[in-house]
Amino acid sequence: MLVAQHHTANPPDIPDAAPVANDGWFPAIDLEQIKREWRFDSTVSDERLRREVLDAMVEINERLSDWQGAQRALGFASLAEVPATRVDGEPAKLRHYRRAVAATVLAKVAAEYRDVSTMPDGAGKEARVKAALMVRIDDFWRDVRWALADLQERRRTIVELI
Repeated sequence: MLVAQHHTANPPDIPDAAPVANDGWFPAIDLEQIKREWRFDSTVSDERLRREVLDAMVEINERLSDWQGAQRALGFASLAEVPATRVDGEPAKLRHYRRAVAATVLAKVAAEYRDVSTMPDGAGKEARVKAALMVRIDDFWRDVRWALADLQERRRTIVELI
């Protein structure tokens, strides 16, 4: 007996994943929030997403280490304690941190998925898709820089006249 199989464009959602613990000063990252917000499905496994989030946390934490040290010297025991505007009951600095981590994850995942075998074929589609993907990757890295600048209350753009 044949059973009809239904195929969908997007694989089914993956089960809930545990948050990724951080160093105690920076916040944990909720994998479920990243999956929902950025529409990750089972094409990116929990293990893969967790690995990318861990790598992104390490990278962002290292970029912020001097700033973090200065905040600790001022007596702030966590990022949540650093004075900041509150949005929806939460310090904006936590949002900036999570945005920096998420944008790093998105940039790295997008870069890894630009494999030629996944690109459409014919009529120059591959080149167009790759060009659009490169713009997205650049946008994600820009979002990382902006989130870090916002978190540290620095200007997003530095312009010098030569």
